[in-house]
Amino acid sequence: MRNQKEYYGDFVDACDKHVITVKTHFVETMDMIHRIFARDTYIENIIMFSKFTVYFANLLEEKGDLRHAVQTLRSSLQKVVEYREERMKATLDSEDSVVTS
Repeated sequence: MRNQKEYYGDFVDACDKHVITVKTHFVETMDMIHRIFARDTYIENIIMFSKFTVYFANLLEEKGDLRHAVQTLRSSLQKVVEYREERMKATLDSEDSVVTS
């Protein structure tokens, strides 16, 4: 059997304040990580970057910062397009080298 305990008013209010504070710091930390990722010219693990961006945008949406969430998703989409173009260029370059040799 699970040991369950019910918590009342003051304790829950105190925990809510701490959860809100931690969530705010967590969103700020994710913002800094996203800025670092977005400054890279080429992202090796685009799937991880995309998942991170979606989670970050979801947190921003919960927080009510819709403009920042949309900007984050747009920048992520641009990075995915850049990644696709870079991969296509690398594929075409490798096919050209095979044909010429």
